[in-house]
Amino acid sequence: MLACTQQGDLVLLPKRKVAEQPETLFRIEPSRMKAPLSMLFDLANRPKTYWEDENCFEENKEKGHAMYMPYSSEQEMVSDEAYYDMPWLTCHSEDMCSLSGDWFFHLVPEPS
Repeated sequence: MLACTQQGDLVLLPKRKVAEQPETLFRIEPSRMKAPLSMLFDLANRPKTYWEDENCFEENKEKGHAMYMPYSSEQEMVSDEAYYDMPWLTCHSEDMCSLSGDWFFHLVPEPS
C-alpha cells in the first residue's frame, strides 16, 4: 500500500503494517466503485478545451518583439551604462522621449 510519511516521502508498505504506523498520514486505496463504460469512452475521446491545450499559451498576450532604443552614436549608447548593462531599466538617450506620466488636455468645443 502507498503511504505518506511526515517527511513527505511516499513509501510502499505492506497493508497490515500501514495501520500500525503512527507516521502514516493517509493511504491511497483503489476505488471499489466501477466507472460507467460510456464515461470512460467519452473521457478518452473528448476534445480538449482551450485551457487544457498545451499548444495554446499566447491568449491575451502581446506578441514578443525586440525593443530598440534610439541613440545618436555608439558612444552615447555605451556611456548609458545603466541601460546598456540592464536593458529593462529606463533609457537615458537624448533621442528618446517617454510618454509615461500624467497628461493634461485642453478640450475645446470645436477645433479651430
